[in-house]
Amino acid sequence: MDIASSRGGVALFANILLTYVNIKNGNLGSVFESSLYLSIWGIIVLFIIYYFSMPKKEIILNRLDGTITFPGWMWNKNITMPFDDIKFSYTSAGVS
Repeated sequence: MDIASSRGGVALFANILLTYVNIKNGNLGSVFESSLYLSIWGIIVLFIIYYFSMPKKEIILNRLDGTITFPGWMWNKNITMPFDDIKFSYTSAGVS
């Protein structure tokens, strides 16, 4: 299990717990809180749907044709570009 999926599970559990406590105490009455809860649940449902339907993400370096293919964002198609049009850069993980 990677760290991102465990954080998503913790966020989902926290949201369920917060919703349960507010419903039990009767604090879920205002329009702002209702729209906030609906938007949070909408985002959670979007991420659950994306998790089960996400396309395979891979970067393909085609040296024979001189192209690189990298994945698009969410469900968008992959992008293929020639090496000459790409500006490569390297960054380190932290300040040394």
